Amino acid sequence: MTSKRKPIARLVQLPAPPPSALGATGNAALSPGCLAVAANSHGHSGKFDIQVVPPVITDALGDTALADYIAADNPSMVAFSLYMWNMERSLHIAREVRLRAPRTMVVIGGPEVHSDNAFMLRQPGFDIAVAGEGEEVFAQILSNIAGGISCESIPGTAVRSCGVLRPFTPRSGALFPLNRYPSPYLAGVIPVGRNWSVYVETARGCSARCTYCFYSRGKNAVRRLDARTVANLIRHIGEAGGKEMSILDPSFNLRPDFADLLEAIAAVNDKRSMSLFAEIRAEALTEAQMDLLVKAGFTKLEIGLQSVNGLTLKRVGRGGDPAAVVEACQKLKARGVELLVDLMIGLPGDTRNDVRKGVETLREHGLGEFVQVMPLSVLPGTAMRRNAAKEGLFFDEAPPYGITRTGSMGKEDIMESIMQAEDILGRRVEEYPRPFLVDSDEAALPADILRVDLDCAEIDAMDVVSAPSARHVAVWMESADIFSRRSLIKRVIEKRMLVDPYCTLDVVLVAREPFPLDLMDIVRTSLDVGPEWYLTRHLSMRGENAARRICVVIPEDVNLPFEYLESLMGEAPVFKNMTVGDALKYPELLGDEIPAARITGKSLRPGSERLKILARRADPEAVAFASRALEAWWVSKVL
Repeated sequence: MTSKRKPIARLVQLPAPPPSALGATGNAALSPGCLAVAANSHGHSGKFDIQVVPPVITDALGDTALADYIAADNPSMVAFSLYMWNMERSLHIAREVRLRAPRTMVVIGGPEVHSDNAFMLRQPGFDIAVAGEGEEVFAQILSNIAGGISCESIPGTAVRSCGVLRPFTPRSGALFPLNRYPSPYLAGVIPVGRNWSVYVETARGCSARCTYCFYSRGKNAVRRLDARTVANLIRHIGEAGGKEMSILDPSFNLRPDFADLLEAIAAVNDKRSMSLFAEIRAEALTEAQMDLLVKAGFTKLEIGLQSVNGLTLKRVGRGGDPAAVVEACQKLKARGVELLVDLMIGLPGDTRNDVRKGVETLREHGLGEFVQVMPLSVLPGTAMRRNAAKEGLFFDEAPPYGITRTGSMGKEDIMESIMQAEDILGRRVEEYPRPFLVDSDEAALPADILRVDLDCAEIDAMDVVSAPSARHVAVWMESADIFSRRSLIKRVIEKRMLVDPYCTLDVVLVAREPFPLDLMDIVRTSLDVGPEWYLTRHLSMRGENAARRICVVIPEDVNLPFEYLESLMGEAPVFKNMTVGDALKYPELLGDEIPAARITGKSLRPGSERLKILARRADPEAVAFASRALEAWWVSKVL
């Protein structure tokens, strides 16, 4: 007699799409891990087979393949953790799962789930939405499901009934101590990554009340793990092979036992074998604490300056002294700490001149290399969103909820502030997506390089792009007369986007001879047919589509006329196959006056001296590789 199989509950967190196909996503699945631990602690492991879908799956598979994976074995429940970068893709996959497994219940939670997020609430594809912390609520949902009880009365939930989403029930305060549930790393629910940063929480809540930040939602007191518990967790992560760790606390140093905590961390990370990262309030640091941060292994810190206008900082609840922040940043830099110093564009009260002054101040104080300049996102559940009309703020209701106009800045001012910052810093402040130009590899599963011979039968071309593939795919298209195949190119692109509409797509055109530049407009129009989502909007203010891109590759033996090449480079990134020796002849010109370099050849090794010279002399974004190993090294070590 066989035992009855337990119903499956799958927990899913999809990654943020990185700017390069081989870049780290930072997806540690911490939220699903915490839910699984809580469910197990409440005794549900005996009733349900609770599975956290690991990052090796979520970060690799495209939409169709991931929906197939999640829907396998007809799970009773699938729960998605929603963030601005994955919300629309998660809900698309949820709908695809329901097509494959119609009886599966879909639960959503995370920062995007809030009663004021009208865009999210309009989306189909889920049965229960959970607002606020999820551990206790998720355990209650499992209890109700196991008992055949409706979930409509569970605090902080909105349940879809007869096709209609009911209003959220009142939330109960999250009062449980953080040590009630063990870390999902200690519990073995999620793995410690050796090749990516491990994410941990040592506190929840924030004593600050910055109106733009979702950490200020609610009025519960800050809950913290004590120094000994944190040190034990860090010791475990180090012993399990962790090399990098990111602490997610909104203001890591705003705790009364901060010095004791750093001493405890330093004791377990005494060889500084693990590199640590945190976000801090720099103006609150003493010099002794700065020394302790270095001693404990903190090699990188994020500091939210946000604005140099003191009145603006007061208006948004941030407060603080911008000059003190800058001084603290200089002292941290002198200690060898890498920094990220944030400036926001579009805070109420700020003008274009305030943004310019902020960038200039940081540059003049030797901090220009660390500056991050970004338009304000008006996040769900924040006081800023609640008071947007009163503050004169206009924003996009879809992720990333970007500011479009304020009482003191119009859309043109926002864009000009970005361009102005780039002029001052001499670099781009928003990462441009890197084309994926490695050679195809049959061992790479799922397939991420699809080569289409446009001169073959159309059915063969469609077969190539119809199969479920990777999260980031490059479709190479080649023909003896590529412009004459423009109708087929259009159909190939549209077919590909039907398979994985919320994935990243590079269309790579191989130019063996000049072709009419009208082809670029045809390709762009085809790419615009796909759905809008976070990544298509991310750089839309610049007229760029970060999710679906065009690139041209010129074979090594082809030389296009200079005037034509100049026009082509004005339309899209252009790379030419060449050896590293050829690239080193004019490295400063690559990607500017001459095409960028796609390095071919099999004799190079990651970290070789010639590659280090190329990294110093060329724009790193103007160098790509046919070798997957070299591209991975360049992305992780150079960019």
